[in-house]
Amino acid sequence: MECINGKVKIKEVTQSEAGRNLKSPKVRIEDNQLKVDCEARAQELLAQYKNTLSTTTTEIVITKTIEVNKLTFWQKAQIWAGRIFLVLLLLVLVSWYLKFKKII
Repeated sequence: MECINGKVKIKEVTQSEAGRNLKSPKVRIEDNQLKVDCEARAQELLAQYKNTLSTTTTEIVITKTIEVNKLTFWQKAQIWAGRIFLVLLLLVLVSWYLKFKKII
């Protein structure tokens, strides 16, 4: 590149060969800015990548059950004792009611 009358000019362009993935670049100067365009074989590369890469993903779900506020044996025994007491109390009240009703 060289400067002629305050503007940049390309002095000599070296010829380049296209590579495996990129075509040969296009070099130009517009408004004193160097612009280079390169085109890639993106679709071909993507297809090639997908063909060579084969992965399988396996999703494993592990659930752990955490018991919070689990009743102890003593607490369960107290609950059952309370139920038995309520049933006996209900039987006593029913028997008293029947006895009282016979008297009156």
